[in-house]
Amino acid sequence: MVRKQFLYGVVTLAVVFGVCGCAGMQKGPSDQELIQQTLIRWKSGIESHNVDEMMAVISEEFVSDEGGGKADFREYVAGLIDDGTFSGAQLDIERPTVTVEGDMATVENAGLHGDRGSVVLDMDLKKEADGVWRIVGIQAY
Repeated sequence: MVRKQFLYGVVTLAVVFGVCGCAGMQKGPSDQELIQQTLIRWKSGIESHNVDEMMAVISEEFVSDEGGGKADFREYVAGLIDDGTFSGAQLDIERPTVTVEGDMATVENAGLHGDRGSVVLDMDLKKEADGVWRIVGIQAY
């Protein structure tokens, strides 16, 4: 009887340590999941017309097609909100193609639709030192 109890105890401990060990070895979110989180936040900022929310996912290294930095882009986006360009804006982040290469990623074919028309966005993202993927470039066409 004592031997049976001992055996049950050993098996129970093995199971507990096995489960705890496996749980401790789990990795965090994948790069794809982290990029999706960035896109969700970007979408939220666009659709709620919240410049601060949108700028939270823009890298300090951001460079526009015209050569402007993050501050210039913030001013540009605020102007689009003020003049109604983002009225009714909806960003489709379900269909784009995401390609990850090291600490850089490309998001292609994100559709931005609003009351004034539609554009397709391609975005370049960088995984920064804090582990967050942020947008470093946007092309609209």
